[in-house]
Amino acid sequence: MRVKLLFVLVLVLGFFTAGSAIAQDINFSQFNTSSLYVNPAFAGTSGDCRASLIYRDEWPNISSGYQTAYFSYDQPVAFLKGGLGFNFYNDVEGGNLRTDVGNLMYSALIPVLKDQFAIRPAIGFGYGQSYLNTANLTWDNQWNGFSYAGTVPVLKPSVGYFNVMAGLLIYGKGFYAGASFDHLNTPNESFYTGTTDYLNTRQTYIFGYTFGHDSSSKFSVTPNCMFVKQGAASELLAGLTAKYRYFLLGFAYRVNDAVIFEAGFQNRFLRIAYSFDYTISNLTEANSGGAQEVSLTCWLHYKNAKKLPITLSPPAF
Repeated sequence: MRVKLLFVLVLVLGFFTAGSAIAQDINFSQFNTSSLYVNPAFAGTSGDCRASLIYRDEWPNISSGYQTAYFSYDQPVAFLKGGLGFNFYNDVEGGNLRTDVGNLMYSALIPVLKDQFAIRPAIGFGYGQSYLNTANLTWDNQWNGFSYAGTVPVLKPSVGYFNVMAGLLIYGKGFYAGASFDHLNTPNESFYTGTTDYLNTRQTYIFGYTFGHDSSSKFSVTPNCMFVKQGAASELLAGLTAKYRYFLLGFAYRVNDAVIFEAGFQNRFLRIAYSFDYTISNLTEANSGGAQEVSLTCWLHYKNAKKLPITLSPPAF
């Protein structure tokens, strides 16, 4: 009971800790592959041991583009009546800013109504480190009218911070819905000594339903939606993924930003997918090159699955 009350308390705090700040997190178009990044409550939900890799190349045609590598692993743990997970990502912006983040998470499993659906509260902790290369940077106060020759601001070469997250997931046969809150502690990641640049709490809300979710079905369609808010920034992504036998086709729209196309292959043990974000925002004029993602997910059998309180898994993850 105490553990459940802690989860509820942390989730409630998530609604009140999104103060104003500048820093924002990365995003992925294939959020079903980056499920632990979306919500720590997905840890252990597949019922098997699951490992995922993603590489994202965003805005490759402009100098301030992003390259992101992501890895996650999760599995059920029968004696904990839930699941454990770990994720790590490396993000490089324009060659001058690099961020490394790793998180550990635990998701409890609570069967409801004779195993008709499940509730998963989750909590996680992590550490992030950002590195700044100032060699190629210039500031407006350096400009003397002819060249950049003024005094360079004194900056810390790196900054580290601890991270706290929480999530809640509800799912049944064919549907899932969840909410998560990352950076509950709003860590300071400023490179200037004595100043603050707080990382806003990232709020994520997801919902989806799979038509044809029965294991004997050869064809299934999953409409899904994700809303993310972090400080003043927000993102709404709605999409549809269709699967026929082992082949996947997906389409999504990130409001006022991009149209996303996805294709892939999936069987019981392996999923390979490629997606492309076609930019429709003002960056179209800059010929940013959009964004590409390549992902790989592998599932291995968890031998103690029968000891879990319930073997139900959310669809499409």
